[in-house]
Formats: sequence, C-alpha cells, structure tokens
Amino acid sequence: MGGQTRRLGFGENIVMVSQLIAGANESDEMVMRFQALVFDLDGTLVDSKIDFAAMRAELSLNKDHDVLKTIATWPKVDQVRAHEIIHRHERSGAESSTLIDGAKEFINQARSMNIPCSVFTRNSRDTTLWSLEQHGILCDHIVSREDLPPKPDPAGLHSIARRCNVDLSQMLFVGDYLYDLQAGLRAGVATALYLPQPADFDTTGATLIFKSYRELGEWLF
Repeated sequence: MGGQTRRLGFGENIVMVSQLIAGANESDEMVMRFQALVFDLDGTLVDSKIDFAAMRAELSLNKDHDVLKTIATWPKVDQVRAHEIIHRHERSGAESSTLIDGAKEFINQARSMNIPCSVFTRNSRDTTLWSLEQHGILCDHIVSREDLPPKPDPAGLHSIARRCNVDLSQMLFVGDYLYDLQAGLRAGVATALYLPQPADFDTTGATLIFKSYRELGEWLF
C-alpha cells in the first residue's frame, strides 16, 4: 500500500454500491462465483470497543507500529508479557462488545444457502471463540493469530479456501481495515469493506465498499 490517503464520503459509498446493484446483469457473474465468505471480527462483525491507545501505551508502542509484527521481534520473555497485555485488553473489549447491525442475520442467511462462513482475525482464538459465542454467531472455520501469521499476511485466506474446498477466486473476504484489504489483495481474493464512516486509509483495490449489511445482502443475494 502506501501513497496518499483517500477518504471516502457517504455519497461515494452509496454510489459505488448502488451502481453495482443497478448494474446487476454485469455483476451477476462476479457475485455468483462466491462459494465461501470470510469475515474479519473486530469492526466487521462486532464492535469490541478495544482501547487500542491504552494497549499501545502499556506496550510502549506508537500508532505507527504494527503491534503483532513488532512484538514478534522481541525476546521471548517480553513477547509473553506483551501477549498477556494484549489478551487482557481484547477480553475487556469483548466483554463490552456489541453486535454490528445486520451481521448475524447476514451470516445466517448465507449459511442457510449452504455458503460456508469463516472468520480470519488478528485476535486470539480464545477471545474470538468467546465473542462469537457471546453474540450467537455461527461460523464454519476460524483462523486466529495463534494459527497462522496475522493479517496482512494472506496465509489465513489460503487456509480457509483449502478447508472450504474452493478456489481463492470463489471467495469473498469482508473486512473494515487496511490489513484486511492488504491480505485480500495479496491472496487475490475479492475484498468488501464495511465502512459506515469515511475511511482513514487508502481503499484502492477494494471490490466493494458498503455501509450496511443490508447493502451487502442486496448485492450478494
């Protein structure tokens, strides 16, 4: 990525989605090819309310650092301490999290159509399982940071494609942040971004930008 940040306003988001819906004949072939869906967790399915500023302060990291990538270079004893801090903040955020409107219903509809739905997250497996159970979200596969290198590394998408027995070109990744988009682009997976507010990162390369799951459902189903 890199380059100058491009901010998207609500009007542009609406136009992008409505154009795809209005041009259904042109986009049907692309939509129908999706045989599996993959979702990020925080900011995509749930609003976990993690205090990232407090977490970074406790880790002595600034906002320009990729937390997981940075601590992976630390001595083992410091990594253990850092992951304890991260887990504490994640769990605290999960306990006060709220379900993003329409996300659960969207997944239920997809799974009722025999479209597998999976989660690819930078969160711990423990926090991810707890959050999904807390909100009653059913999914077929989970890839957390303990399982494979975290996003923006695309290994998790490759793994889920194999488990779902689909080609990467048959999968749609739904996220909300730069790391999601970067992972999707590196894997060659179509990536839709949930952006109810203007983005503060470059969204170039996104297949779709939507601001509600109703919009995504109209496009996909």
